[in-house]
Order: sequence, then structure tokens, then C-alpha cells
Amino acid sequence: MNTLCRKFLAMASAGLGAAALLVLPACGPETPPEAEERATAPNGQEQDIPGAEEEAEERIVEPRYGGVLAELGEGDAHIEFVLDPEAGWVSAYVLDSSARERVRLTTEQIGVIFTMHGEDIPTQQRTFSRALQPVESALTGETAGDTAHFETRHELFRDAEGFDAIIPIIRVKDVEYTNVSIQYRSEQE
Repeated sequence: MNTLCRKFLAMASAGLGAAALLVLPACGPETPPEAEERATAPNGQEQDIPGAEEEAEERIVEPRYGGVLAELGEGDAHIEFVLDPEAGWVSAYVLDSSARERVRLTTEQIGVIFTMHGEDIPTQQRTFSRALQPVESALTGETAGDTAHFETRHELFRDAEGFDAIIPIIRVKDVEYTNVSIQYRSEQE
């Protein structure tokens, strides 16, 4: 029992039985640790299972760089595409299962088939292949053949309304993924 309940029981046995009995029903067995977790959940809602909220938060995967995420496998890793229509380039970042940490690849490039969206793009030019090249960074220590950041430029990325893309094959952490699909929609669509 908790301390407050013990004091009420002591008062009851000392002759204040009627007053203590009115408050005693509020005293039950000590609150189990699981119940305390429910009462102090950060979002103010109860948890049915200890740690369930933390697990649910881990499953919510947000783009790290403000782009669009594609899941590799069953969430084993992710690839995030970021379109800069003003500069005319697309970047891709290979990320871990939570999409928080970069995962470096030893590959020299990532092949991608793009299908562009936009009324101004002639039908025969909408689909094309590009090789995303490794991006070196003194800040992260990444080099060609050891990087998580790849990019490519093309004039059709300028003022693009979005694109669909397919990565025919990508190898991450010794696992090969095929036909990875990305649907990138700009804010205008």
C-alpha cells in the first residue's frame, strides 16, 4: 500500500474509523509501474502496453530531407528523393529503417527510370533513364564509393510538377532490392 493509505489505516485504528473509512476506498493496492506509465504518457493518452507508444513512434517514418520516402523491403531501409525544380536536379539519400541515419553504399551510381509529370512536357520525352552519381562531402566524410547521397541533373527537372520513378536494382547492406517505386508530387499537383 502507498504511504497515504497507511496513514489512513493508522488513523482508523486510533479511533477515527468513520472518517478514515470514507477515504479508504480511494486507497487500493499500490499503482503498478505499468499504470504509472499510462498516467504519464507524453501525449496525455493512456497506453495499454508499456512501451507501445515508443514502438509506434519508431514505426512512423518521416522524410529527413523534406522529400519523398520509398521503403526498401519490409522497412529494412529507405531511399528519400528530393526534387529541386529551380536548380533542375534530384537528390537521393539512402537511409536506415527509421529514415534517420544515412546508410553509405559502395556503388558507383544508382540507375533510375523517371516518368515526368507536366502538361508542358511532350509525351515522347516524359520517360527517360538517369544515373544518380555519388556526392562527396567533406562535412560527412563521404566519398565516391562510400556515400549515402546521390544526385543527377536534367532540364526536365526544372519546374517539374513531379515524377514517378523506378529503381531497377539497388543493393543496401548486402541485400538486393528490385523495382523500387517512387511517386514524387510537387506542391502544385
